[in-house]
Amino acid sequence: MVVYEIENLKTNDCYIGITTNKLSVRITNHLNCHSKSGFSGFQKRTLMYEDFKHYGVDNFMLKILYQGKSKKQILAFESTVKSQDKYLKYSIRDILKDTSKKHNLKAVCLIDSKGKKSFFKSPSEVTKKFRCSRTNIIKAIKDRYLFKREYIAFYVSNQEATNQINLF
Repeated sequence: MVVYEIENLKTNDCYIGITTNKLSVRITNHLNCHSKSGFSGFQKRTLMYEDFKHYGVDNFMLKILYQGKSKKQILAFESTVKSQDKYLKYSIRDILKDTSKKHNLKAVCLIDSKGKKSFFKSPSEVTKKFRCSRTNIIKAIKDRYLFKREYIAFYVSNQEATNQINLF
């Protein structure tokens, strides 16, 4: 089992991944997803694949960060490393998986393609700023697609939002 990193050499954004298969098989999967014409539905919404297309795969570098024998070891290592800001942009789908109603999620976080975060008290505040319908922002959060073709939108806890600098 391997924890690996794919770094965008132009932006220094990184993706961190785990594979139980051979690393070459997993990397081939990443590259095949990129090379499909038009991108399939899942990859269309994944920023790393958009950056593959924009910067070219030659501007990405693969690193093996950790090799372990047990899933527990691998997951422990990944969770300690993944909190670094350089992993935020490409790992946003995992953050989205971790958010649920049971965590009192009401505030909205938008992250642009450069990784800049903006926080809003509610979807209604997003609609005022971007002059869009509330339905559009809720749909972007629920269906996990790029809002206004630039922002990843997701719910965060009110506590997390209030801890951010320049919030509200």
